[in-house]
Amino acid sequence: MNDLRIDGVTEGYETINLTSTGGDANSLNTLTDEDIQTINIDGDQSLTIAGENNAAGSLTTVDASALEANLDFRVSQGIINSAPDGTSNGDVAFTIKSGVGDDIIRVSDSIHSNDTVEMGDGEDTLVIEAVDPTVNYTADGTTITGVERVELLSSRGNNLINDDDSITIGVLADEIDGDQTFLLRNNRDMRPLDDTDNDPETIEPSIADTKTIM
Repeated sequence: MNDLRIDGVTEGYETINLTSTGGDANSLNTLTDEDIQTINIDGDQSLTIAGENNAAGSLTTVDASALEANLDFRVSQGIINSAPDGTSNGDVAFTIKSGVGDDIIRVSDSIHSNDTVEMGDGEDTLVIEAVDPTVNYTADGTTITGVERVELLSSRGNNLINDDDSITIGVLADEIDGDQTFLLRNNRDMRPLDDTDNDPETIEPSIADTKTIM
């Protein structure tokens, strides 16, 4: 499915319950969920959600702990660090949980001390789609658990290039609980600086310039 729109403004919904089932894995390019606060995900088929629209300021919880298959979920930029709806400042407390599959959670905001990333059983990956060299993507005191692999992706690489052609991605590795493999991925030529389109097909990583460190 390309787009699913659930309008909490006119319908008064605050919670979405998604069940991933059927004969094949399911995918959703865009979930438009204005004023929705909680997304609960269960089912027995793998599910990919490539981004959300109009969710900043309202969406605070994604709970896929009941999903019995693989989850690939991108938290669109601006959601984790947004001010709560009706305010001009502040920072929502954002929580995302995955289940028993080999799950992938993708973020491009800093995970702050009031945020939680809790990944379940399986070989789970946290992908940091870095867009700003001045941001520390795992802040001091944050809660990140259940992650076996961290992928550092320069998803807007040209913005991250230093004068010596190196790339800066800020991460406090000690804030990620347990032991992980870190994969560095350089996609600095993937798309132009003035490209503000977050379509999923433009932000998938290439396989070039990778390095794994333990």
